[in-house]
Amino acid sequence: MKQTKIEYRNGNVYEGEVNENNEKHGKGKMTYQNGDVYEGGWYKDLYHGKGKIIHEDGVVYEGGWKNSMQHGWGKITYENGDVYEGVWKNNKENLIETRKAKKKARKAAEEEAARQAAEEEEALKVEEKIIIRQEKQKAYYEKNKARWKAYYQKNKAKIAAKRKARYQKNKENNKKRKTV
Repeated sequence: MKQTKIEYRNGNVYEGEVNENNEKHGKGKMTYQNGDVYEGGWYKDLYHGKGKIIHEDGVVYEGGWKNSMQHGWGKITYENGDVYEGVWKNNKENLIETRKAKKKARKAAEEEAARQAAEEEEALKVEEKIIIRQEKQKAYYEKNKARWKAYYQKNKAKIAAKRKARYQKNKENNKKRKTV
């Protein structure tokens, strides 16, 4: 595909991609002699894919196209300000499909909200468990603090001797490792 600019005898101007047959194909912009402007996707000289057309009378359509017809999800704004957003098929508003699409989107949003609520509830439960565990640990510590202090005071010499023996043993083991 190549970029080009084509000026037609009737005053229309196309700027964009063309295929090997010189057909509008890919992304491009057509400015019509009457003031209408289409910018978007093309397929073999037809509007196709996503695109936007602004009519000289102020009507704007932005959305899906197929065979130069409004097709798929799109939004049209009329000159009086009225707006229709929904599903299109062959240039016609497809209210049934729009309702289905909106219902599906609403259901997906509700499911996402329910999932998030469940995650938040689970996070709160975990947080509560952590707080309870911390409170239990604190209570256990407070309950046994005096007992541990008394034990340490009573057995201070034994504890110090065990620490010293452990230190000496580790020191000897490290010397053996260095010599091996």
